[in-house]
Formats: sequence, C-alpha cells, structure tokens
Amino acid sequence: MNTWQPSSSVVPSWPRCGHGADTATGPLGCPGILVPGHAVCLAHLSGTARDAYLASVGPGADIDLRGTPVTGELLADLRNAAVDFDAGEVNFGAVRFDGARFSGDADFGEIRFSGPARFDGARFPEDATFVDAKFTGGGAWFDGATFTGDAWFDRARFSCDASFEEALFSGDASFEDVRIFGTAKFSGTRFTCDAWFGGARFGGDADFSGARFSCDALFGESWFRGTARFDEVRFSREVIFGRARLSSEPDFGKAEFASDPDFDEAEISSGIEFDETEFSCQ
Repeated sequence: MNTWQPSSSVVPSWPRCGHGADTATGPLGCPGILVPGHAVCLAHLSGTARDAYLASVGPGADIDLRGTPVTGELLADLRNAAVDFDAGEVNFGAVRFDGARFSGDADFGEIRFSGPARFDGARFPEDATFVDAKFTGGGAWFDGATFTGDAWFDRARFSCDASFEEALFSGDASFEDVRIFGTAKFSGTRFTCDAWFGGARFGGDADFSGARFSCDALFGESWFRGTARFDEVRFSREVIFGRARLSSEPDFGKAEFASDPDFDEAEISSGIEFDETEFSCQ
C-alpha cells in the first residue's frame, strides 16, 4: 500500500518536480510527478506548455498527478478538458492522485472514472465531494487518505472494489445511498465525526474490521449482501442498523460498544457473531 504524503521526508518513487527546493526549509521541494517532457509538475507548468497539456486531456484520458498540489482551479480545468459532450458527463480514464494535496474544496462530483482510480495517501484539507461519481474502471483506492473537511460520497457508484483502509475522516463522512458492487474495505479506518451509511448497498463483502467511530455510526436501511465484518471495531457513540438487511452472519467479534446498538426491524439471515464483544453502555 502506498500511503506516502507530501509532507513526508521520504523521497517518492516517481520523478519529482522539486520546485521550491531549499536546503534549510524543504530540501526535496515539490513532490509532484513530472509532466512528460517537462522538468516540473502540472502545478508548476505554465503558459503554452500548460495549455498544451490540458488540450491533450480528452474524455477518458489517463491522468497522473501523484504528489502534485491540486488547486480548485486546476481540478476545474481538468474537468473541463475531459467533458464528453456526447455522453453529457466528465470522463476520466485511469487516474493517479497518490500523495496529492488538494487545496480548497475538491469537487469530483458526477465524474465517471473509466479506469482504475488511486487516491492513496491523498490529503483533502477542505471538503471533498464525490457525490454521484461513477467508478467503472476496475478499482478505487483511498488507502491512507486524509479527509480534514467533510467528505461526501452520496450516491457514488463503485462497480468494482472500493478501498478506504487506514483512511482518516476528521469531518463528517457521508456515504448515503452509495453502491459498492465489489468488496468494500474500511479496515482500520478512523471516523472522528459522524459517519452516515444510510441506504448504502454493499454487493460484496464489507470489511470494517478495526475501524474507529468516534461519533455516531449510522447504517439504517443499508444492505449487506456479502459478509459484513465489524470485528474489533470501536463504537464510541450511537450505532444504528435500523431496517438494515444483512444477508450473511455479521461478525462483531471483539467489538466495543459505548451504547446499545440499534437493530430495530433489521433483517439478519443468520444471526450475529458477538464473540468477546464489550458493551460498556451507561
């Protein structure tokens, strides 16, 4: 798993920009990957060279911005360059945002990712929006990503695996009505504010093992068609699975509950595994 972040002192594996390198304050400089044929990353490419790069980004084009500082303006330019007017949507091909740092709100709403999408170790200091995004290209990875603002994945569609392992959500995290048809991986993920999964549909296994929910965890009316793993999860506040559907025996072994979990009107096909579970309800 690549969880390198721009603030790290570790030299990235890709050829880096190095813009602004200073022996006293930042000996590595900008960690953004070089634009092919240039000595800087896209964030520091200017003039006709930048215009030429954007002109090459058509619908379905692959985009590699590993380690690159991405402003709202740059992201908007990429969206505009990848508009498929026939389909009426923005279409990115394979994207690499590993270790990228976004400044301002990051708006990926309604984009189709027709290739693999990697956001491992990306940093979102402000709000991140993936509302109505469609991931159709073979996998989406947000392992080790940091969401400091609110993160919105409402109604996003993943026709593949979706991985958020070891990610950190410091603001509210909303996955309401999300559809994940492959395996959903949230093992070790930390939610420090409310986490909403109301109406979510998990077509494959859903692994939340070792996750930490510091505020409310809301799974009302969600549907787990595969195995739901919540072993060793820590729920620090309210937990709601009201009217949820769990098709296989869910595993809550060694989980910790600070309040009584709400399974009101939930449909559970095979019972629940609560082996060594701790209930410290007041």
